Amino acid sequence: MTRRQKRYLRRQEKRSKNKEKFKNITFENVASLQSLYNATWDSAKGVKWKASVQKYTLNTLFNICKTRQKLLQDKDIRRGFIEFDICERGKMRHIRSVHFSERVVQKSLCTNVLYPVLTNNLITDNGASQKGKGTHFATQRLIKYLHKYYRKYGNDGYVLSLDFKSY
Repeated sequence: MTRRQKRYLRRQEKRSKNKEKFKNITFENVASLQSLYNATWDSAKGVKWKASVQKYTLNTLFNICKTRQKLLQDKDIRRGFIEFDICERGKMRHIRSVHFSERVVQKSLCTNVLYPVLTNNLITDNGASQKGKGTHFATQRLIKYLHKYYRKYGNDGYVLSLDFKSY
């Protein structure tokens, strides 16, 4: 067996293991009481001072049971948007925000389905919104690559910083 064929078999085996992990991801993962309960408190972080959040978390178990029932009966959980205007740094902005009960379901979906599926395909250097990877992680990776570049090429080179607007 050639080296190429061995590598092909290793990759096939790795792909089949990854597929096995995703067989455990079901709708029940999103709609379970435990995941909705965890999503409630994760969604409330940093906004517990808001009246809508306090009202929802006051009757947490009742609210997540009601949400779970709607999800299992395939009923619509959307309640429309909360619309308001704010003036931020001298610029007026129109904001459309979802209700907290919808945010709980979104958090449960992201935590239990989207995050596990998508993070397997990301490169190591992508630290955006991943657990254990924050600003410090990204800074350390940048420093590592700058050192590597400097050792190889010296001071010859440049850094290109871009910001895409309205993309």
